[in-house]
Amino acid sequence: MEMELNSRERVLGLFRHEKIDRAPVFSGMGNITIHGLEKYGWGFPGIHVDAHKMASMAASTFHLFGFECAVVP
Repeated sequence: MEMELNSRERVLGLFRHEKIDRAPVFSGMGNITIHGLEKYGWGFPGIHVDAHKMASMAASTFHLFGFECAVVP
C-alpha cells in the first residue's frame, strides 16, 4: 500500500527525518506570484500595507499550485 500524506504530514515528517511519500515543495522565502496577484487583482506594493491581502497572497501559492507552504514576506 502506498503512503499518501497531506501537506502538513509531509513537511512535519521531513523535519522529523521520517519516511515520506515525496519531497515537499516549500521555501523560506516569500511565495508571492504574479498568478496570485492576477487572481485577486492586486498590485505588489499594495499587499505590503494590508495584513489580509498579504496573508491571502501567501496562501494563494498553496491554493494555485499545491506547494506545501504559505510564507509571508
